Amino acid sequence: MKITFNDAAFAELRTSAGANALVRGKAEKIAAAANNSPPTTDTPLEEPYYEVHEAGDENRARYRIATTTRRASRHEAKTFALQQALSSDG
Repeated sequence: MKITFNDAAFAELRTSAGANALVRGKAEKIAAAANNSPPTTDTPLEEPYYEVHEAGDENRARYRIATTTRRASRHEAKTFALQQALSSDG
């Protein structure tokens, strides 16, 4: 039996509105879980520590989660909140 892959169909699937919504929803869930981490200083941060950015291209839907400020980066270095949210699947 010979299997032929349809690369155009795979590309269409990976960039479809449904795939985009699924990936964005997962990224937002993980970022929300990481943002629920308690602050490491006496004054809590006024804005979220992490935010979701679109990073897709013509080949696939993709999002990244990044810290918002230098203080948020230090928070991640101390708490590993984003890593924990990723490993617990949001």
